[in-house]
Amino acid sequence: MTRNERTLPIPDGVDFLRSLRDANAQCERQTDDYLDRERRNGSITTHEDLGTLVSLLDRAGSCFWGCHGGDHSPEHLVMRCCTYAISSFWLACSGAYDESVALARIVGEITNVATLFTLKPGTLTEWATADERTRREKYCPVNVRRSLEAEQFPAPVGRENYALLSVKGIHLTPGMPPGMYNADRQPKLYQFQDLGLLFCLAEISFPLSILGLCTIVEPNPLMNLDAAPRQRIADAAKKLRRSLPELWRRVNDVFPTYPDRVADPWPDLP
Repeated sequence: MTRNERTLPIPDGVDFLRSLRDANAQCERQTDDYLDRERRNGSITTHEDLGTLVSLLDRAGSCFWGCHGGDHSPEHLVMRCCTYAISSFWLACSGAYDESVALARIVGEITNVATLFTLKPGTLTEWATADERTRREKYCPVNVRRSLEAEQFPAPVGRENYALLSVKGIHLTPGMPPGMYNADRQPKLYQFQDLGLLFCLAEISFPLSILGLCTIVEPNPLMNLDAAPRQRIADAAKKLRRSLPELWRRVNDVFPTYPDRVADPWPDLP
């Protein structure tokens, strides 16, 4: 029996699971308070901008503005990315930062392949109609990044950033404790950590902002939308992208993480 077990009432069974849920709820309250303060101060608006873009992309993916037929492969792709992004955000709000990063990596994978679809006409149709083996081999994350490199186009989530997300959220790595998002380099589980929140929020929002542009960028947009929703998505995606430098700066002050973050690939959108 450890010293803490002798001095603290540590529950078992269902009571232990409930205690974790209570810890998550407390972290969510602290997260809300922190984001509200930052928004009122005009420092961080990323979460608000993220909500706007996801709302618009959800409408685009569900044919809210009209159905244009087809097999709905692009709509399903966008909706899948939105659900991963929001689930990742919820995990970050509850203090499960590593788990949030794991889903953020999937958001990046989907955005990379969406970027390829907009760059190379015909690849979306090929992806949608290929057999499972071909799709797995040709459109796996590493081959999608190589295809983007062959087009001399920077992947929204490049090799170094993808490796960082893998180490933090997926792979079991010596020297990388779980839940370590603090200057003390101490693992903290189910506790609010502002660096963890900002890191996750940036890793969700950057690729999603690029996905938003993929849905509308000419000459080969993922979706066939009318002018009004196209403009709203363009404005929301660019606004979300512009909110990120403050997050990157704060994280970099403690963890130098973003030395080669790519610039906006589509600077000339209307």
